[in-house]
Amino acid sequence: MILFLALGLIFAAWYIFVVDFHTHDHACFGIRFWKWKRKTKEIWFIKPNYQIAKHSHPNEEIELQYVFGKNVNFYRVSNSYGLTDFDMFKPSWKAFLKKFTVPSNTIHWFSACSWPLVFINHATWLGDTEPTSASIDFKEA
Repeated sequence: MILFLALGLIFAAWYIFVVDFHTHDHACFGIRFWKWKRKTKEIWFIKPNYQIAKHSHPNEEIELQYVFGKNVNFYRVSNSYGLTDFDMFKPSWKAFLKKFTVPSNTIHWFSACSWPLVFINHATWLGDTEPTSASIDFKEA
């Protein structure tokens, strides 16, 4: 486990000089570490005790992949077929690398408790939108 974390930190530090940094509210920061045509991957680091506002991403389909955190709640409101469903995902150590799908324009938010949160954002960009970052394609609900 320690080896995995050390390699992850080395990987992130090396890419600091190669990829784009993005922030939101100065409590979150993301590093884009992969881009191919219409797809991007960012790793996001969230400060402890932080709650991000309800929002959506109108120009991208997203899968969030849980990496690290404790007592973290992800929420999603989906509007399929005119129905409103409320989904909640509360990760645990058993949920390492579990994916949480967020379709375009789906309202979602999360809260982190006393531990920081780390997740990977897998995005597929729609239409002719230039792939940038989830923090730029951010629309408050």
